[in-house]
Amino acid sequence: MKPSQFVKPFWMILLSICFLTSNFGQIDPNTNPEKSLASSAIPNSNVTSLTLSKKEVVAGSTLEGTVTLAIPAQFGGSVVPLTSDNRAVIVPESVTVPMGATKATFTIRTETVEKELSATVKAGSAETQKSAIINIKPLIISSLTLSISNVVGGLTVRGTISLNGPAPSTGFNISLGSSNGTTARVPSQLTILRGQTSATFDIATSKVTADTPVAISGRPTDGSAGSITANLTVTLPLIPEIISMTTNPVMTATSQEFINFGFDRSMPSSHSVQLNSSNPTVIAVPPTLNIQIGGQSNFRLTVTPNQVVSDTNVTITAISGNSTKTVNLTVRPFRLESVIFNSNNVLGGTSVVGTLTLNLPRNAETIISLTTSDASVSMPTSITILNGQTTATFEAFTQAVTSQRNANITATLPNSLGSKLVTLTISPIAIETLTLSNSICDLTKVCRNNLSGTISLNGTAPQAGVTIALDSNQPQNAAVPTTL
Repeated sequence: MKPSQFVKPFWMILLSICFLTSNFGQIDPNTNPEKSLASSAIPNSNVTSLTLSKKEVVAGSTLEGTVTLAIPAQFGGSVVPLTSDNRAVIVPESVTVPMGATKATFTIRTETVEKELSATVKAGSAETQKSAIINIKPLIISSLTLSISNVVGGLTVRGTISLNGPAPSTGFNISLGSSNGTTARVPSQLTILRGQTSATFDIATSKVTADTPVAISGRPTDGSAGSITANLTVTLPLIPEIISMTTNPVMTATSQEFINFGFDRSMPSSHSVQLNSSNPTVIAVPPTLNIQIGGQSNFRLTVTPNQVVSDTNVTITAISGNSTKTVNLTVRPFRLESVIFNSNNVLGGTSVVGTLTLNLPRNAETIISLTTSDASVSMPTSITILNGQTTATFEAFTQAVTSQRNANITATLPNSLGSKLVTLTISPIAIETLTLSNSICDLTKVCRNNLSGTISLNGTAPQAGVTIALDSNQPQNAAVPTTL
């Protein structure tokens, strides 16, 4: 080999090294490496595929596209140009596949369209260009639903309007309408907020004299397609069903109790309930009860049973529409159970305590009258047993008598509901015994100071005491006081 042939290639190699060194030396150390790489990216037409995250979208939505290269991108990355053949589909001018990668994604935005259309997105240069088709549907009202299709006039219905996709950043405005604004009233407009797919509204109904159909409609305020209608029927008040009927199962004659009714729905107007009593002699109820409750679902009926002589069962029946409920009641007679004195035998001039007892408590005061058959007994003319109580006490005073007497004490309930009689025996006060401490006394000795006597009565002395006369047949030998 000639020397000239050897030197020339070596010189060229040195020149190439110097050229590369000179280029690297021109890189600004303060430059962002990513920007440097991006700016040095070179076009790459070796695109093998273009895929989309969705093939069909609603206008205003976004989706992603992915480009794939046949080989990894070289130093600086590879720039892939992007295009769309429809202004409703917006893509960036290009997407850069990073160095060493084969794929890159990009965002595709869609604009509002009036009708369904297709758009083609292309990636790459003409030699190996790849394409994908997007179907775009206009944003429209997809449904109008009602919480109930048949409603009693006077109640409120909830309506819901849904879109086939999320509302845009400005929201989606809908005009609402009613074919009968007197019977069913709706707001004039409804807005579905950004990113939302539905919104609700209230429909206020009025009372009607006959079932009335009403069409509720919604349409976009911009006049675009997608109007929709839902049918509502405003009806006469339905007959409510009785779901509960309760009361106190035990009643006392002449007392009052409540019967509580519960219905399955609120009533906007009056309603009639049929009532029946199995024993109207004991508990009478009206044949029809008209309820004026303005939307409530509970009410009560007051019943007062008549006097009975023994426990009596009564069934109350209520009928509303197809529902029937009953309650069973036991009515117990209200009576004076007893009149008892702490002692039925009393000495004249003393007192005894009497107790009145009812068989059951009442929810009201009970006044019981008292009478005596003998004037030697005095007591109150009446005694009151308080609400909820069953007993009360009183005191009877007697006068002194010279012979035993019987006094009949009678306690009587009001309204001739019964009475009780008890006999009080009044005895005169008498000396039972007279005893001396020493019955023998030696007259030759002084013993009178050592002699005492004790008198016992047949009962307790009255509060005023008892005066007893004393006498001795030998006052010169045994002197006694004249009275004690």
